[in-house]
Amino acid sequence: VQAVKGENFQDALRLYESALQTLKTDRLKPVIYFNIALSHLKLSDREPAMKALKRALQHDRNHEKSLALMQKLQAMKTP
Repeated sequence: VQAVKGENFQDALRLYESALQTLKTDRLKPVIYFNIALSHLKLSDREPAMKALKRALQHDRNHEKSLALMQKLQAMKTP
């Protein structure tokens, strides 16, 4: 959280990836993948953001924030 607040998104990505490795349950994975997607977007990395959103939705196909962000990104997609 501190890394994101300080806009250090590279550090935030490392911390989120570390959190994924240490989780004992899948319950928080959609939230973490969503946060990974947001961090990638802040770094202007659209493709890794989309991959993270897809992973979030693999763990919870109804994760509202991931669904909304994915729809927004797909709408912005250039033809």
